[in-house]
Amino acid sequence: MKKQSVAILILFLMVLAQLATDLYLPSFPAISSALNVNLSSVQLTFSVFLAGFAISQLIYGPLCDRYGRKPFLIIGVILYFLMAILSAFSTSITLLLISRAIQGIGAGACSVIPRAIMRDCFSGRELEKITIYQSIVWSFVPISAPLLGSYVQHYLGWEYNFILLAIISLLALIMCLFFRESIAEKENRLHVSYAVKQYLSIIKNRKFYSPLLCAVCIISFLTAFNVSAPIIIQKTIGLSTIQYGWSVFIVAIAFMVASIINRFLSSWIETKKIVISGFILISISVLLMFVSLLFSHLTIYLFLVPIVLIQMGSAFIFPSNAAKAMQIFPDKAGKAAAIFGSSIFLGGTIVSFIMSILPEYNLLSLAVVYSIMLFAMAIFYRMQFLIQPTGEKL
Repeated sequence: MKKQSVAILILFLMVLAQLATDLYLPSFPAISSALNVNLSSVQLTFSVFLAGFAISQLIYGPLCDRYGRKPFLIIGVILYFLMAILSAFSTSITLLLISRAIQGIGAGACSVIPRAIMRDCFSGRELEKITIYQSIVWSFVPISAPLLGSYVQHYLGWEYNFILLAIISLLALIMCLFFRESIAEKENRLHVSYAVKQYLSIIKNRKFYSPLLCAVCIISFLTAFNVSAPIIIQKTIGLSTIQYGWSVFIVAIAFMVASIINRFLSSWIETKKIVISGFILISISVLLMFVSLLFSHLTIYLFLVPIVLIQMGSAFIFPSNAAKAMQIFPDKAGKAAAIFGSSIFLGGTIVSFIMSILPEYNLLSLAVVYSIMLFAMAIFYRMQFLIQPTGEKL
């Protein structure tokens, strides 16, 4: 398989992993009506997917190092495909929850293994290029997937969002079958026990926790919005499915624009000042949320303005903390990335579960959750100054 084909496969698999969380979000109310369950139960389908997605990455990492990339990549995509079909034809919420949890396990392979293949097949300038393409993909999917899903929901129905996932995963499976193993011979592959020891050494490092927990809070901000927005916008505010899709599109654009601004500012402004600016934006947005509660009727503008500010603040805070966490382990970057990725999605799992058990899906619930996470994130960020040696630049 040529390098260009490998690059296409890597990016295609990363799109597949993201689509499973974002594409069906507009269908939350429709699934609730079709399966005759409350919205909290539907929200759990997001939580169980994230749980499977997060935990499986820690397992795939050492296994694909030891036994090869291709076998587990194929297993993961097959699981993804079968569970997408099962989700589309689910007749009960129990069956949908089971299929989504297993689909999350399959999607974990589509996230962690392509990153390993990148390191196997590319280096130097080529690796930099594909990493840039990866960043573009990760920015584009959250923008486009909910919008696409809203049109699919409006014209075809909620089942067809899962059928679309099945079709895309089938294409990915065909591509994986033509992929040639990228790892060296078996005797040069890492043993699982060695990977476990590396995981433990990373977990024991106290400096890792502060940037990691800050990143967990940021992803939790985004997750709380993802699981509550379909209900607030469509049920509370009363907009259509397509209007929901365009609303999320605006929010995602705000995050992408703020990321570009952050990249520009980082070349001539101290990182600490950018992060503090992010904290200020999020603090203002949470305050605006509570102010919005004083109005008798919630409008889309009262809802979106604070959310856009939170997205922008998150884009100012997340990159520096993610980089800080990775810089601690230059010789264990792969394992550190696996723990980092699993942790932030487990954090998202917990927050999405909390949102599902709150009495009502409204702006007050979201504002309270955001306030708690903002306070926790401020404490975690302060820990960076207390733990690291004096004079070390953040």
